[in-house]
Amino acid sequence: MEINEKLDIFYKAAIDAANEQSDEILKEQKRICEESLAEHRKMRQEGAGDRVRLLEEAVRREVNRSVSERILDLKREYQRRQQELREELFSLVEEKIAAFRASGEYPALLARKIRAAKEYADGGALTVYIDPSDAGLLDELSRQSGCELTVAGESFGGGIRAVMPEKNVLMDESFAGKLAAEKEKLS
Repeated sequence: MEINEKLDIFYKAAIDAANEQSDEILKEQKRICEESLAEHRKMRQEGAGDRVRLLEEAVRREVNRSVSERILDLKREYQRRQQELREELFSLVEEKIAAFRASGEYPALLARKIRAAKEYADGGALTVYIDPSDAGLLDELSRQSGCELTVAGESFGGGIRAVMPEKNVLMDESFAGKLAAEKEKLS
């Protein structure tokens, strides 16, 4: 189940709960209003109808205030839960990335990305950076790609980054960059 489906289910459940509570509040307020109406009839006979109107207005304001507060609480809870689910999702993605980086497929991916950068540079100047944690793969990747590689000064979560000064291009094929872009889309 995707996060959007989970969020839709949570949203519907929250709205249903709010509607139920609203119905209960309205039933209670209707009961109160009916009691107030009976009192109003009695007061009217006594000539005090204005007090009932004021009481009804106060009850309506109280109901509206209660409903508004509950809706705001539900919205806050929905947003908090949505954020928790986003964090949980990205935590799972980071775990999957770590598992992939430990697999034998990871060096092949790096080699493909390096070749793609080399093709894009089209014989022009090219500097390819690999993550410091991938320094053990430096010689093998250099040999496979025929390209001189550089270990980056700071970690970017795996993948590569390539600079092509002649084309004024920075190619970011890092996992951290892709995760940041996805987080930005969901914000």
